[in-house]
This record gives sequence, structure tokens and C-alpha cells, in this order.
Amino acid sequence: MTSVKEAVSKLLAIADEGSDAYIWNDLLSEHPDGLDLQGADLTGRSLDGYSFERCDLQGANFGRCSLQGANFENANLKGIVLIGADLRGANLRHTQASGANLEGARLDNADMSWAFFKDANLAGVDLTKVQLWKTDLRNANFPEFKKGKDQDYLVESGAPVERKRVHFTRLLRLLGAMIGVPYRWTGSGDLPQVELPPKDADPQRYLDAVIIELGLRKIPHKTGRGEVEFYEITR
Repeated sequence: MTSVKEAVSKLLAIADEGSDAYIWNDLLSEHPDGLDLQGADLTGRSLDGYSFERCDLQGANFGRCSLQGANFENANLKGIVLIGADLRGANLRHTQASGANLEGARLDNADMSWAFFKDANLAGVDLTKVQLWKTDLRNANFPEFKKGKDQDYLVESGAPVERKRVHFTRLLRLLGAMIGVPYRWTGSGDLPQVELPPKDADPQRYLDAVIIELGLRKIPHKTGRGEVEFYEITR
């Protein structure tokens, strides 16, 4: 298992060499559940086209980075620093980015659909050309703007419609059946009830987002043929 220090060191080495994104992306493809990059400091580096899908980037610093076309889908971006970063065309779908700081970042043509940016700092950010479908912006700081056709975000004055809530273990059974791979809870302690996904949500992405939001881990258990037999969910 790759440690946080090892993962961050590899990322820094590749970025500092000025290598193309495909070298890092190939490395990440060997870790389908992402890498733990918590607290990494990538300040000012050029990371256009880099993928951080499913990675844990909590508290990382990407200030003033060039991240055009970067992929953060299903990543944990809680408390991440993206001050002045260039995120044009970036994929931020289904990210958990509560408390993130994107002050002055460029987000033209970025996709923040189904992402959680509650309490985020988006001061000075132009959101008029950003896809914000079902994005949670409650308590976030951002300039006022007129909603476009791909923008139906949630704010404090327009709280989300309440959906039926179920125990987390039941959600695992329901969505596991839809995905076609069993999910098994092996952790300890009480878990809160969670909302059932909207009708048009992707079950895999929705479940991954809930797992990140609850601070849990997803561990794949594979057969001898390398196929995932089931996912273990634990703390």
C-alpha cells in the first residue's frame, strides 16, 4: 500500500520534471480507488490534464497552479487551497470540497455538477461559465450572478428538497444491487441516516460521494482473476 509520503513524493517528482500528464495518470490508473495525497503542497506547479480522480486531497495546497482540464472527479477536496489556480475546463464533478478556498481561481468551462462546496470561499470567481448542476453552495462565499441553463445550484435561501433518508447500511445494499457489486460494512460505531439519491444520479458516483462525506474507506476485495468480488466499507 502506497503511503501518503510516497504518493506525494512521486507526484512532486513528476511535476517538477515537467513531464506530461500521462506519466502521472498511468501511475494513478494502478490505484483505482485513488491515492492519499492529504496535505500535499503543489503551489505554483503546472498540472494541466493531471488526474486526481478519487484521490484524498484534504488540506492540499494547489495555490496558483495551472490545472486546465484536470480531473478531480469523486475526489476529497475538503479544505483544499486553490487560490488563484487556473481550473479552466477542469472536472470537479461529485467532489467533496466543503471549506475549500478557491479565491480568485479561474473556472471557465469547469464542471462542478453534483459537487459539495458548502462553506467554500469562491470570492472573485466568475461562475457564469461553470456547470453547476445540483452543486451544493450553501454558506459559500461567491459573487452574485444570473443562473444559466446548466446551473441549478443549492444555496441557503433555496435549501434542497428533502429526500427520504435511510440507514447507511441499507443504502449500501440498495446501491450495491444497482451497481452489481456487493458492499459490506465492517466498521464500528453509529452511522447517520443518509438521503437516497435523486432519480437521475449515477449510483456508483453517489455512493462514492457519501463514503467520502462520512470519512469512510472503500477497500476492494478481488477474486483470483482480478475482478472485484465485493467492497468492504470501514472507518
